[in-house]
Amino acid sequence: FCEKFDLRSLLDQCIKMLSLKASDKQIQLKLQFDPSIPSKLNNDGHRIQQVMINLLANAIKFTKAEGTIIVQAQFLSSKDVEVKVQDNGIGIREEDQRHLFMEYG
Repeated sequence: FCEKFDLRSLLDQCIKMLSLKASDKQIQLKLQFDPSIPSKLNNDGHRIQQVMINLLANAIKFTKAEGTIIVQAQFLSSKDVEVKVQDNGIGIREEDQRHLFMEYG
């Protein structure tokens, strides 16, 4: 299901939803948002929100107290936007990573 949505607002909402959980562990949640990303994207915003909440919840769970989690959104091309969640948690084994990073949308 595709619809127009504002990615910045979606990411802000995800961060806000999980900010209390992060603050309990004194973890900083930061958003780095490329200003060249169009204000409206056409995709399944609800599904992207679910994925982001899961990624952020896992990042909070596995990041040590007083850590930092950064959500980065970057405009790659007229059809591609890349969103990354970077943390200083325990990480995922390299051999398991190839099963995770598949294009969506």
